[in-house]
Amino acid sequence: MEPKFSIGQVVVVVKTVSFLFDDAVVRAGEVGVVMEYDYFVISPDAPLMIDYIVKVGDRTLFFYEDELSPYPET
Repeated sequence: MEPKFSIGQVVVVVKTVSFLFDDAVVRAGEVGVVMEYDYFVISPDAPLMIDYIVKVGDRTLFFYEDELSPYPET
């Protein structure tokens, strides 16, 4: 499985996400930059997943692929 987004790519959050560990809320439409990504396995039978570490404003947060979209190029 290849990552959908690359390091340094500008992305848009496509759905509001609440982070319980620091009470942060990132709203749909906010823009960030992919800083890193990491592969992980939920279970041996499940497909490989990718977590994206994205800098949104002054926060660095983890997102799943379906929570992000490429920023439209002009």
